[in-house]
Amino acid sequence: MIRAFGRSRPLTKGGRWKIFGLFVLLLVLIWIFYAVFGAIILAGGMLGSLRTAGGFTPSPTYLALAGITSTLTLAFWGTTQASLYIALRDWKDGPQGSNLADIFA
Repeated sequence: MIRAFGRSRPLTKGGRWKIFGLFVLLLVLIWIFYAVFGAIILAGGMLGSLRTAGGFTPSPTYLALAGITSTLTLAFWGTTQASLYIALRDWKDGPQGSNLADIFA
């Protein structure tokens, strides 16, 4: 893990502010996505019920939509992370397409 952080420093040098801006943009997009999701849930009355003694009981519709939303958000975030790494590696080390062809040959 320490080697990964050591690799990260030279890999991101010269592009850290752009990377930071990308992550801020991603966070804003994710917040907007969740705000729209919350508005749909509230407008549709799919949130669930509030019991006085037992607390909040989410509806099955809410649970399903929350699971789908979380899955899509995490897939988007993970794909962005992997794409950023590949773009940074190609920027610093050059394209690695020939090495990939050797692996799958």
